Amino acid sequence: MTNEAPSRAEVHLLPCSIGYSGPATVDAHYECKPVGKSVSGDAGSGTVQASFRGRGLHGAVLALPDAYSDLPARVMTWLDFAEQMHKPVAPEEVEAARTALGS
Repeated sequence: MTNEAPSRAEVHLLPCSIGYSGPATVDAHYECKPVGKSVSGDAGSGTVQASFRGRGLHGAVLALPDAYSDLPARVMTWLDFAEQMHKPVAPEEVEAARTALGS
């Protein structure tokens, strides 16, 4: 990893809800295809491309810096996702979610 400042990037959110909780053959319908070089220099990471309802999606596989942690998306199943993404999250809420997930 270098000491260079990260490049600026635009992040887009697709707020949506799927009203189905049964089995799905996701691999048959949704595939991320590698299209570019590694973003972070790690083997196996790089840019990927997929589509959602015919709209092209471009992304990257990145490792989080040591100072950050991830929170599984399944926590959001009991939140109104679109509304929650636009308001700040208190540290207590993050800790409560981690406790609920047992992590």
